[in-house]
Amino acid sequence: MRVAHADLQRLETEKTRLEKSIPTVMVMEEMEKPRDTFVLGRGDYRNHLEKVTPALPAWLPPLPNGAPLNRFGLAQWLVSPSHPLTARVAVNRYWQMYFGTGLVKTTEDFGSQGEAPSHLELLDWLATEFVRTGWDIRAMQRLIVTSAA
Repeated sequence: MRVAHADLQRLETEKTRLEKSIPTVMVMEEMEKPRDTFVLGRGDYRNHLEKVTPALPAWLPPLPNGAPLNRFGLAQWLVSPSHPLTARVAVNRYWQMYFGTGLVKTTEDFGSQGEAPSHLELLDWLATEFVRTGWDIRAMQRLIVTSAA
């Protein structure tokens, strides 16, 4: 009986030590009833203008079907095949890491305000390959460095 009790004590001590060695991460949850959000006049928190609700601007691709109107829905939208910008930005940055300049030179300003891509078809193809392969970073890196660029 004493041997079993000693083993139990030892295992409980080991369990406690193991649990303390595992890092913890704060997890955020959505509020059951979201607080009201307003456009702020001149950025003043006391000057509420019109009330706003979660949504994307109409000129952007829509959220995927069934995506919730929260951070998770936004994450789904960012990696959706109908939203090519995320893949293009990532591929352009990988290209820049290897060749010094991205296919779009202004990597910090990727969009309507930045420069046009030097090779639009290549950028589009690399982005679609990146999405098609399941966002496989290693495969994309291999594809870029073994290309004839």
